[in-house]
This record gives sequence, structure tokens and C-alpha cells, in this order.
Amino acid sequence: MVWLYSPEDDKANQACDGTLFQNEQVGLALKKFRTYRVDVTTIRNQEIREEYERSTPSFRFFDPKGKQVAKLAGRKATSLSSFTSLMEKTWDVSFKTRLKGYAR
Repeated sequence: MVWLYSPEDDKANQACDGTLFQNEQVGLALKKFRTYRVDVTTIRNQEIREEYERSTPSFRFFDPKGKQVAKLAGRKATSLSSFTSLMEKTWDVSFKTRLKGYAR
């Protein structure tokens, strides 16, 4: 999971911090993921930086192969229910155990 933020938007960052990362259940669930926090102002490619700056704060969820599974941006990024449902979806998509592939 990648959290894209802009230090210029302090209110939104605090909302994400308070709503999501100070929640004990979310904190425990996040231990399943590698979580990265990226300051979009440090992105060197101008086109990519501008694209991400328009949608901060945002969360991008990726499967183990690096394919983006889901995205939360703007107000939805501070919604606890939206965040937890996408975390569950990402986990389910990434780590389904299939009997056919597990046992022979």
C-alpha cells in the first residue's frame, strides 16, 4: 500500500492520520501489508508529480506482483469504512489459497 500525500495539505494529512492510523484495528490490519508514505513534492518526474498532487491524499493498493488493485483519493481517503473494505479486498485478491494449487 502506498500513501501519497502533500505536506502543503496539512488538514487532509491530519484527517488521514487521525482517522486511519490512530485506529487500533487498522493498525493491526496494516501489519499484513508493506506500507509506504510518499511525499508527492519529492517526485522528480513533473507529469507524474502533477498527476498525484491533484489527488492527495490518496492510497494505492497493489497486489504482490505490483498491479494496482484499488485506489482511494480525496475525501474517500479519510473514510474508515472505505479504507478497511479496500484493505480486505486487496488482501483477498492477493492471497487466496486455492486447493488446486495448494495440494496435489
